[in-house]
Amino acid sequence: MNFATWPWARRNRRTAAAFGLESPNFIGRIHTGILTAAVVAEEIRALPEGATELMVHPGYPDAALLHVNTRLRASRAEEVELLRAAEIQHLIAKERIELVRHDLAFPVRRSLRHAS
Repeated sequence: MNFATWPWARRNRRTAAAFGLESPNFIGRIHTGILTAAVVAEEIRALPEGATELMVHPGYPDAALLHVNTRLRASRAEEVELLRAAEIQHLIAKERIELVRHDLAFPVRRSLRHAS
């Protein structure tokens, strides 16, 4: 975790715990816009038991995206290709990670949550 975001993440975990909720592990924030296959592979290999949310911004550079004021325009298509890459898909299978939607119940097994 990025040191600058630690207070924010700690506050979120405490708030969730106060309501009896478990918050998932969270990875990818410090790599926003500069995600690489090596980073994704390293993060996947280090996943703990339970759910982990990977922060990504995949997308396609269509007309709607061109009107969005974001520095992440160029990296969105790259992230689509990265997440679909055979080496990443193979590693997910090898590590026995189950991909689940963010709006489903908290899984017991190791999993990598993704936005739908």
